[in-house]
Amino acid sequence: MPVTDKKNVLIIDDDADMRSLLCRLFGDDYEVIALDGPAGALDRIRAEKPSLVLLDLVMPGMNGLEFLDSASSDASRLPPIIMLTSVEDISVAEQAIAKGAVEYISKQELSRLKRLVDSRLGLPQDAGQTPWKVAE
Repeated sequence: MPVTDKKNVLIIDDDADMRSLLCRLFGDDYEVIALDGPAGALDRIRAEKPSLVLLDLVMPGMNGLEFLDSASSDASRLPPIIMLTSVEDISVAEQAIAKGAVEYISKQELSRLKRLVDSRLGLPQDAGQTPWKVAE
């Protein structure tokens, strides 16, 4: 797929290893922009116009839920946001969805995340079907 035809995915995660893993997971099929936290993320979203955002829940300074709150005034102009987390708590998931996330998914479910992103962004389901799992 030519670079100019690729949709772009913005990753916001303070964990360098997770950012690197996500960049590898999505880099073949998408242009990937990776940020180490939410500071300046709204400006990057306005400038880069990503097709989708992967947002970590637990980050220093401003967590993912707080980012969703701060972005609520721009909600109609935001791309779909998928909340990524290692916190599996239904009440937090409900808060994330109520604040505008389209999905709440565990960082342990990278194969499911890849399928979800591919489906949302229209990538054929047989493309990029590399099984991914976080090392334990």
